[in-house]
Amino acid sequence: MGVQLAKAYGAAHIVTSATGDKAIALVKRLGATVVTDYKLQNIFDAMDDNSVDIVYDNYGAEGTADKAMRVIRPGGSYLLLPHGECYVNKTQGPPCLATHPKKGIRELNYDTGPDFAAHVSQALDELRGLVESRKLAPYLAKTFDLADAANAFNFSSGSGAGGVSSHLGKIVLQNQPAGKLVA
Repeated sequence: MGVQLAKAYGAAHIVTSATGDKAIALVKRLGATVVTDYKLQNIFDAMDDNSVDIVYDNYGAEGTADKAMRVIRPGGSYLLLPHGECYVNKTQGPPCLATHPKKGIRELNYDTGPDFAAHVSQALDELRGLVESRKLAPYLAKTFDLADAANAFNFSSGSGAGGVSSHLGKIVLQNQPAGKLVA
């Protein structure tokens, strides 16, 4: 969704990374102008110094913020929507921002930012507007009935067909139609 958000907010040049032919084709279809295969090349190695205005990190691998500093223009931003290694390994620890920040770059961990609580409702309203205008649409991998949540989890974790590294898109759990009871 990061590619779609960048496009919706007017980005003309969107650089991202993915792996595999299907994933690379998908992010290009969504609007990415440059795609690196992260198994073959670090995305920041593919970019020139001071070449981007915003880095949106939706994973939070340790050290990513420091790698990003080189490519962000003065006056630019590093935005982290964390849930990755930084939180799991805890060697860097929240807020998971650069240990060697670059002067003139604003860094923000969306979860720990001072404005999060004050603006979360506004942000959700803005996202809803983008969804309603079809500028933001989730790419769905598979839909499961709520009663089949265990299989949805297996699909997501790689224990069944699918898996973290073998499916593209979101997994949907859907409630049973009204009036139908789940045994």
